[in-house]
Amino acid sequence: MTIEHALATAPAPSAMAEPGSPAVTPSTATILVGPEGGFSDEELGLAPDLVGLADSILRTETAAVAAGVLLSAFRSGMIAGPSRTEA
Repeated sequence: MTIEHALATAPAPSAMAEPGSPAVTPSTATILVGPEGGFSDEELGLAPDLVGLADSILRTETAAVAAGVLLSAFRSGMIAGPSRTEA
């Protein structure tokens, strides 16, 4: 799947995971996780938003699980995240 197709079909608001970016917030609906080595500069230029998942770089399969856990915890009310202005 191309990044353009993923962004066009993902529930909004969507974000792309990028190390060093602000923390995920409860308002994020979808997090796209890139390949090993990260997204290209061209792909990052298409991102509606960038979010960080951890203080370190995660493997692709670990990043996907981390993103799912964070989104599930926000949606269930188990954790409250920062607002975008606090991140």
